Amino acid sequence: MIATNNVYREIPRGISKLFALNWPLLLLVSAASSFGFLVLYSVSDGNLDPWAKPQIIRFGIGFLLIIVMGIIHINFWKKTSVFIYLFALCAVALVPYIGTSGGGAKRWLDLKFIQIQ
Repeated sequence: MIATNNVYREIPRGISKLFALNWPLLLLVSAASSFGFLVLYSVSDGNLDPWAKPQIIRFGIGFLLIIVMGIIHINFWKKTSVFIYLFALCAVALVPYIGTSGGGAKRWLDLKFIQIQ
């Protein structure tokens, strides 16, 4: 039997949610990504434009989304998980009908502002 401690830990609110994030993990992800940016920069002979710059922009947007999703309370994700799952399932079911081809296979959904695989 597991002994439980009845000490209630207060849920962070406001700006303190940022301090409650797992910053060592986020810094590790940033360091690994920075190595990837360096490789892309090196492959393009010291030029950011062809590959490194778009990848840095996509990483920055994704990193901000990770932080926003980490700040949102877990109960929100628990309540909306079924709807998110059903949306993803419908998107997969639509691929054969409205999907576009890429690399010889029909596996992309073109939403006009982004393509999702």
